[in-house]
Amino acid sequence: MRYISTKWAKFPSFVEYANEERHFLVLTPAALEWANVLAMPAVKRGGGRLLWSPEGAWEQLWGHQSRFRAFLDALIAGQPTQEHMEVLTTHCNHIVCRSSWDMQSEARRRAAAQAYSNPDPAAYEAFRETLLAKGHALRAHPPQRTRPPRYFESMTPQDPLDALYWDLREFLRRGKPERLQQCPACRRYFVQATARAQTYCDTTCRLKANPTRREKNPVYVKRHREKQIRMDLQRIRKAKNALRRATVSDILETTGIGKRRWNTLHRWEVERYGYPKVTDLTGD
Repeated sequence: MRYISTKWAKFPSFVEYANEERHFLVLTPAALEWANVLAMPAVKRGGGRLLWSPEGAWEQLWGHQSRFRAFLDALIAGQPTQEHMEVLTTHCNHIVCRSSWDMQSEARRRAAAQAYSNPDPAAYEAFRETLLAKGHALRAHPPQRTRPPRYFESMTPQDPLDALYWDLREFLRRGKPERLQQCPACRRYFVQATARAQTYCDTTCRLKANPTRREKNPVYVKRHREKQIRMDLQRIRKAKNALRRATVSDILETTGIGKRRWNTLHRWEVERYGYPKVTDLTGD
């Protein structure tokens, strides 16, 4: 059986929560909206009436973050305590699964689906403008909707931390807790996206934490620039030898070098030797 590699999300919701700093500095409307969205059910078939306000979600997330980060530290070390696992179990058990049955007649269900797909144009345009003002991207036309099944389930959390612990539980259930890492440069948590070992969360942190590479980079750029300059000067030298009475225009046309590049080469020779060598045509 052929093995198929799966790419994991680098920053799932529980990692995003552990890394968050900006929204916990000051209680602003943007921070309240962020907290309420993060605490929404991220579980499959999530729904139902939430039992908290945005202010309550922000306060609980803010107060619990340090303990949640300690839990992730223990997971990375491979030594979560019994207390950690009890907290995980408690919050996951808060998720309530409710079974429901649509009691409407088939004709009414069909009419509701049609009304959703073909709303009043003026009302839909007003609805679109409201959502666009909030920064949402919408289609020009309403999406088509088929009748949902009569039986459905809703998974409803009881407090703002339940969905985050549920997301963490699903991560652990997939059997790869060693993918959870903490970047040594910025101290952010992340999930190793592929099977390839990854120490840093992104390229910026990897380069920032590697002074040897950072110091070598200017040297490499300077060496590459001088190599290109010497190659261009060699082309000019060959063009001068091929033309008995060479002019700048002749050389530029023969070599394909532009006037600006010619001036760069001329300045480089003056800086290097004190006078133009190859770019000097006064002796010809």
